[in-house]
Amino acid sequence: MAVTIKDIARLAKVDVGSVSRTLRNHPEAMRLREETRLRIQRIADELGYHRNQLAVAIRTGIAKTIGIILSDNEYSAMQFTGIMREAMKCGFDVKLYPDSEPEKTFSKIMENQIKNVIVLSACNTLREKAAAFARKNGIRLVYVSEYSHGEFPAINIDNFAAAEMATDYLIRCGHRRIALSCAQHDLRSENDFGRKYILERHNGFIHALKQAGIMPDPKWLGCTEDFRGYAKDFLSMPKEKRPTAVFAISDWGGAVIENIVFEMGMTVPDDISVFGFGNSENVCMIAHSELSSVGPAISNTEYGEQAVKVLFGLPGRMKPDAENNCLIPPKLFIRKSVKNINQ
Repeated sequence: MAVTIKDIARLAKVDVGSVSRTLRNHPEAMRLREETRLRIQRIADELGYHRNQLAVAIRTGIAKTIGIILSDNEYSAMQFTGIMREAMKCGFDVKLYPDSEPEKTFSKIMENQIKNVIVLSACNTLREKAAAFARKNGIRLVYVSEYSHGEFPAINIDNFAAAEMATDYLIRCGHRRIALSCAQHDLRSENDFGRKYILERHNGFIHALKQAGIMPDPKWLGCTEDFRGYAKDFLSMPKEKRPTAVFAISDWGGAVIENIVFEMGMTVPDDISVFGFGNSENVCMIAHSELSSVGPAISNTEYGEQAVKVLFGLPGRMKPDAENNCLIPPKLFIRKSVKNINQ
């Protein structure tokens, strides 16, 4: 015969409501003493009790499930691990949906009576549609990466501070002629990623230079989609005129710069130092010279955990700023691609 919460209440010597709230991780359960909550959970585990989530969803009209809308990249995979761990702690399941067909995804979320959604996609069009969908249907929504949409918060690295930190490190290593491998700031298409982060990283780079009394050289600002051509141009300059270092706004861009340096018969960091952004170890560790990078001070798994905490307002969550963004401070990851020319 199936174990019920009445059985647990009898053995734990508490009322049925206390058992129900504890096993649902309901905020009001925190009013109970910790030893009481632990006793309830222990007895439930010993009896092999399992909540009937389907019955709960039928009774309440709400599934205890978090819908995850994600794109296909390594960051999403690691962030999803954190989401899954924290969701299980809260007694929630997760369902995955692609960002490629938003209307179908939203339809499935409604069919499954899901009222909690986390978006791991950086596609700006999808993010805007998700905000409108959540607003219309009373859904709690949190974004991971990029920026907030109105009342729906986002968790993201502080792009400006991260670019400033990386550039300042290059300056402290003696570099004064520093190029920027950026991208076009205002490019936009139906399926394009948001571009605000590009401008933030660009501005952080410029700010660090000016703080050090260095005037940015326009010919070294590669705000273009053709950064291979841009890199070849400045690397073709005479040694005394070309940059001694380049800051790339992505690790992938930094790895490409290293490849071009190698193709042109030069080496990193002896001929030029290269610094990336993102700390993607899959990219940084396979570059010709292990790529130094700036990234979030927490792991991508912790990123995901924070998304659930912010979604439900749990203890330990990050606090949003005035624009409803939870900004993660940056951290430097120094490897072999930067030369200290002061030494």
